[in-house]
Amino acid sequence: MITASSAATAQTAVRTQAVIYEADHFAQFEPRTALDMVERVPGFVIDEGEDRRGFAGAQSNVQIDGEPPVSKAQEIDDILERIPARDVVRIELIRGAGSNAGSAQGVRVNVVRSPTSGGGVWDLGAALAEDGRVSPDGGIAWSGRVRTFEYGLSADVDIAHFPIRGERADFNALGFVDETRIERVPTDEREGRIAGEASFPWLSGSASLNAQVSRIELDERTQTALRDGSGAPDGAIDGVLEEGETISEIGASWQRGVGVWRADIDAILTRRRFEAGETTREEDALGDLEEAAEQTQRIDSGETILRAAAQRPVADGWRLELGVEAALNTLEQRLSLTEDDGGGPVPVMLPSANVRVEETRAEASAMMSGAPWPRWTLEAGGSVEVSRLTQSGDATRETNLTYWKPSIQLVRALGERDQLRFRFYRDVGQLDFEDFVSASDITSSIVDAGNPNLRPERSWRLEAAGDWRFGDDGAFGLTLYRWFIEDAFDLIPLGPPGDQLDAPGNIGNADAYGARVSLALPLPLDVELRIDAMARRSKAADPLTGGARAISGFDESAVTIGLRQDVAAFAWGLDYERETEAPSYRLDRIEGEQDAEDLTLWIETTAYGGVKLRAWGANLTDSADTRARRLFDPDRLGAFDGSDRRSRGEGLTFGLSASGRF
Repeated sequence: MITASSAATAQTAVRTQAVIYEADHFAQFEPRTALDMVERVPGFVIDEGEDRRGFAGAQSNVQIDGEPPVSKAQEIDDILERIPARDVVRIELIRGAGSNAGSAQGVRVNVVRSPTSGGGVWDLGAALAEDGRVSPDGGIAWSGRVRTFEYGLSADVDIAHFPIRGERADFNALGFVDETRIERVPTDEREGRIAGEASFPWLSGSASLNAQVSRIELDERTQTALRDGSGAPDGAIDGVLEEGETISEIGASWQRGVGVWRADIDAILTRRRFEAGETTREEDALGDLEEAAEQTQRIDSGETILRAAAQRPVADGWRLELGVEAALNTLEQRLSLTEDDGGGPVPVMLPSANVRVEETRAEASAMMSGAPWPRWTLEAGGSVEVSRLTQSGDATRETNLTYWKPSIQLVRALGERDQLRFRFYRDVGQLDFEDFVSASDITSSIVDAGNPNLRPERSWRLEAAGDWRFGDDGAFGLTLYRWFIEDAFDLIPLGPPGDQLDAPGNIGNADAYGARVSLALPLPLDVELRIDAMARRSKAADPLTGGARAISGFDESAVTIGLRQDVAAFAWGLDYERETEAPSYRLDRIEGEQDAEDLTLWIETTAYGGVKLRAWGANLTDSADTRARRLFDPDRLGAFDGSDRRSRGEGLTFGLSASGRF
């Protein structure tokens, strides 16, 4: 049931169009963590945050006690899973004013907690893969309070096995089969994570600290049997890929009231080390070496952010927010690649393979919000950023950048809970420093050169949205948007004629438009249907052919459907997911990939000692990832030179999990 906890809360709900869900609204779902509750908010989908520059601009759409988590490396799902459901007083769905349009989030939830004397949650699970291997996982979290000192600790371990199998067929220009491949790619992944947080009074204000260290390791073995066009054995390819990644992060925040002002200071320190080694060996039908390759890669990167913000009320219910932010981002790569065609390993020189990239950035922002007319609310403001980007090593370059990012959001209340929203803002995308350095996928024979001339993608974005509420649990949302993109991010040919490679790059102006629909629909017999769907298109000029096409790899559609029924202490449901994206336009090929659709059936119960037991089966349609490539010689301006099609799948997976609290 949707309620307002007090007259003041009710007035706030009307002004900001917040919808309040008290903790007892979620009791029928037997939640264990705050994540279980947030996922049940009607018409809301967790968004980890867009790939935007800065800390404020990249925040997720979840707040905790009115503040965004001071973190960039931790996923919001993991943070919410560390909060026991018993500590949650209510969840506020904040739409329009108060949602912070400057961060590109028009809708947020705020998880409001109560002080706790101590409590924990745990979970254990195991998944059975099609090849009979078992993947265990487990986690434990504890939060407590000692006088005015609140703290939390958690640890998680996840071991996963993926019995990937597939087939690939290569066709010549006439459409006849040249070669077929039978592939086995057994993959093992291990992940461990420990995290902690604390909050306490300090210097007449409130301080909080959080830290996390995670380690992910992956081992992939590729075993491929080759057959010629007639089906006769034609050799084999064996490959080994080993990766390891360690990420550590420390975040700190301090808030204090100073007169009518409230001041916030946030600091984040993130460090990442990535190491990878890959080898591949191809033999002919007699077992003799045809070619081999070996690559080693190491990346050390870091991000340091310091942000200060202040806000105060001004006349007639308006609010002013001011902020400044400074950041230092670094990445250093060391890469070595050799090839052997039978005469011994020979080093392969790639451009920008051993490079250090560094960016220093400063930003200032201002935002004003309030109600200019009855039933209307407005947020307007913007920010200005300056940065210096330097590169050293194989490529030497220095670039100075300046961007301004205005933002305006206007909200019209319709009745008590419905609303319309209109937004117009300028977005500046984040630079991925790994795009400045070269890397190769030797198993797939793909090399991406580093591009020292990259610039952030910018866009003017126009958005109109409606949000309608019906009953206690019904919600319908519709968002329409249009983007006018500058320096669109794509793939470009890089290097001298005859020796070019694909590289990330900017291809000029582009357009994109789309729509997103969300629905939470209560049905008879305590059944609920949820749908979240997106469809969009893009248009850009191809840097090689000059023709119009989509942006490479542009997400074009996504749909998530969930059906759930609760019967006493039991519940069951179906979840379905599918996504599509535009092809990638490389130098000598057009490559389209399609991820497998996922259909999951699950059943859970709390009938046994309060422990939540859950059984599930995933990929029930036995769907597979697919890839189709059309090849050209010497590039896409030349003649059609054949094609290939590949399909890889994991098969069905079944699992059992248990979770509880203590």
